[in-house]
Amino acid sequence: AKYHSGLIDMIDIYDEQLARLGGSIIRTRVNYCESLNKKASEIYKGMSRGREKFLAEYITTVLPEGEHADSSMSTADWAQKFYDALQNSRNYDFEHGATSVGPHRDDLEVSLDEMPVRSFGSQGQQRCAALSLKLSEIELVKNTTGDTPILLLDDVLSELDKNRQNYLLNHIHDIQDFLYPLFL
Repeated sequence: AKYHSGLIDMIDIYDEQLARLGGSIIRTRVNYCESLNKKASEIYKGMSRGREKFLAEYITTVLPEGEHADSSMSTADWAQKFYDALQNSRNYDFEHGATSVGPHRDDLEVSLDEMPVRSFGSQGQQRCAALSLKLSEIELVKNTTGDTPILLLDDVLSELDKNRQNYLLNHIHDIQDFLYPLFL
């Protein structure tokens, strides 16, 4: 065997601990992403004048492909899903020497009209999606802590049409921001 048999005997204990802690991380991320999506969708809708449907979704490796994460699952449910995924991937993971499922492999997928913006979005659409996420993060931080973060934007207006530029500039009027290069 490639690994010491004593270590293999302990893998169940490690997997249980990993699943318990990972389940908590996943649940927190799913809840955060749902809040982020709600605000970012509103912002993107304003930027695009409602022409495209925005969706930011947490994609987790502990669910079977095609199954979507939602906040109705408890931490214990996520821990069990994670543990099951660890069991199912164990041979693959032994062969490759790394854990292939879990929150360290998860991602946030942003789509417009059900198409991944990373692959199919124009530069302007990608920029608007990123801005929508950043502006929604500012609102979430402000609502949670009471403090308003500073917004730094580098050459943000260059790839936006006039309507999107106007929406963005009107939306950030009460946020301390730095735009570079400065437009006069």
